[in-house]
Amino acid sequence: MPDAILLSWQAGQEGGNSVADILTGHANPSGKLPMTFPVTLSDHRSSLNFSIDQKIDRRWSVKTGLTHKVKNVDYTLYDEGIYVGYRWFDTQKLQVSYPFGYGLSYTTFEYGKPSVENSQGKVTIRVSVKNTGGKAGKEAVQLYVEAPAGKLDKPVHELKAFGKTRLLKPGESQVVTLTVHTDDLASFDEEQNAWVTDGGKYKFVVAASSRDLRGSVTADVSPSVRKVNDVLRMPAAFKK
Repeated sequence: MPDAILLSWQAGQEGGNSVADILTGHANPSGKLPMTFPVTLSDHRSSLNFSIDQKIDRRWSVKTGLTHKVKNVDYTLYDEGIYVGYRWFDTQKLQVSYPFGYGLSYTTFEYGKPSVENSQGKVTIRVSVKNTGGKAGKEAVQLYVEAPAGKLDKPVHELKAFGKTRLLKPGESQVVTLTVHTDDLASFDEEQNAWVTDGGKYKFVVAASSRDLRGSVTADVSPSVRKVNDVLRMPAAFKK
């Protein structure tokens, strides 16, 4: 097993120089994963929508098109809903290879106790981040929100804000400010044709990744309903 992995993605023309700077220590990496790396592909919720060993019927009829007889064999319904990526893995507490938001550095960071300010439909979280290692570096701070139980289904937590420190020297600290508008805590309710924010006590968690939680505060949020125009409703029923 390697001690570390450098994932450079498709970095473009100057990507090779950037990789060389990181490998030689001239630059300190501070990127975080925008996805979860599972242990196996079948751990994804969407894997339940695909047949692994059944034969797919591809016979064609001029009158009916594809024969669409067997669910997830002749056709697929994407029914994972909101449970995509870390929302699924973290809610189900599945073991992963690398969690959403994960990333290494040549230094280490310590998070202080976060504070919260709740005013005029806006929740502001502040947290001090200190470079406790021996190299200068930046830290990407993530803010996850855990919603109270309500009518609409919610994952265990959702990323609602993030920010990065400036380049911190060893021993140096910076207060990072993260802001969430309470409207952004809403989920869409098809029955009401509206964005609905459930009222109650919300938990705001500062973290280094979706599995590396560093501190939390709570704030009371008032309920709200934002109706939208149903502009995409079909004027007449049609046969799918």
